[in-house]
Amino acid sequence: RFKIKLAEGDNTMKKIWCILLSVSLLFISSCSKTEPEYQNLMENVIGENVSVLEPLSEGDKAYHDFALKVFKESLNKEGKNTLISPLSVIYALGLTANGADGNTLSQMEEVFGIKIDPLNEYLYSYAKQKEEKTEAELNIANSIWFTDDESRLKISESFLKTNATYYKSAANKADFKNPQTVNDINNWVKENTDGTIDKIINEISPDSIMFLINALSFEAEWMKIYEKKSIK
Repeated sequence: RFKIKLAEGDNTMKKIWCILLSVSLLFISSCSKTEPEYQNLMENVIGENVSVLEPLSEGDKAYHDFALKVFKESLNKEGKNTLISPLSVIYALGLTANGADGNTLSQMEEVFGIKIDPLNEYLYSYAKQKEEKTEAELNIANSIWFTDDESRLKISESFLKTNATYYKSAANKADFKNPQTVNDINNWVKENTDGTIDKIINEISPDSIMFLINALSFEAEWMKIYEKKSIK
């Protein structure tokens, strides 16, 4: 399920926030101001030092093919407008895939068009290269929210290590029966979208065990300035 909003802006500068929120029983799937009550699982997890790939040609091809598939599958059959960010989708699902194995992992890699290890390296390198660009600003933020019910879910240390190395995602364990968790998730979204999106969930259903949320923003000037009358 995708929750996407377009922030207000003038004709020369636009900022787009893309929020991906997935809830799944199969694998990792996107207020009142009170003290948060979740546990930060990344507090003592240190990632490995990895090199930035040069060039990114293999990952670029896989990503572009993936993006085209996402656009085709998201086409609204009723002719309505659809706004979607394949980059948000592949970051969220790439992070997810590190928690999968066997047939589930194989199927996800088939969708990606690339194995999980080179995908991790590509997404890490992609973000690092974009950080060096001065003519545009790209910000990518991820967070995972786990239920604290260990009878339903146990979190692998190797998963957290991979996360720290390649994705730098927040990973939090919380009581999904506590209404404060809804506030904590919404507050994270609000903080990582500069207040543009202040709420993404209203409640947590009893069958939910994980939330994976991606917030992506891109800000740059248009090469060719458009007039308001040109938009339809």
